[in-house]
Amino acid sequence: MIPRSRDSVAPIIGNLAVSESDIVLDICTGQGGLLFNILDTLDKRIEIVSVDMSLTIQSHNRCYLLENYGDRNVSFISCDAAHTPFKHSVFSHVVSFAMGNMLDRMDLGVREVARILRDRGTFVFNHMYVAEDSKGWGVLKDDMLQNGKDHFGFLGLEKDFVALVDSIGFRNRTIQVTNEVIGDPDRDIEQGPIFPYPNEHLTEIVVKAVK
Repeated sequence: MIPRSRDSVAPIIGNLAVSESDIVLDICTGQGGLLFNILDTLDKRIEIVSVDMSLTIQSHNRCYLLENYGDRNVSFISCDAAHTPFKHSVFSHVVSFAMGNMLDRMDLGVREVARILRDRGTFVFNHMYVAEDSKGWGVLKDDMLQNGKDHFGFLGLEKDFVALVDSIGFRNRTIQVTNEVIGDPDRDIEQGPIFPYPNEHLTEIVVKAVK
């Protein structure tokens, strides 16, 4: 996971201007594709906090850290990214790889990031979106409704997540397109919702928002 993610997370890391005294929060860490590439890149003196909902995955991440980065200052916390235990304005930088996987809770997660960021702190995350009238988006929407989710606008539609970031009060934001792909026409759609849908366009971006 870590080597495979290197190219994908490079634009996130490249948008970080971190000083020795900064604290970086990696939110929705998952399997550590961003976290461990950050450790390979940033100064060893920088403190990093990792948050993920899964206690199991955080246990695995901690074991991997001890085996491969034993001297690094990383704190692992298992909690809901939309309701973290941190005080207001404590982090210099918040980063996230594939935060859009929160689906219907992404708006709460982004608002939580704004709460815990220091003034002029940066939030850097990647995202992907498809056209609002795409068949893939319609299939995903129907699937989420069937599974009891009725708030899903922030994954897949550019206008929704841009409006979200702008409404929270970040000073400014920049969006960098990192990849554009067309869905494989031979993908098996019977296996469930997939992005990108066969023959449909998907755009991958990195967003840098300054509080």
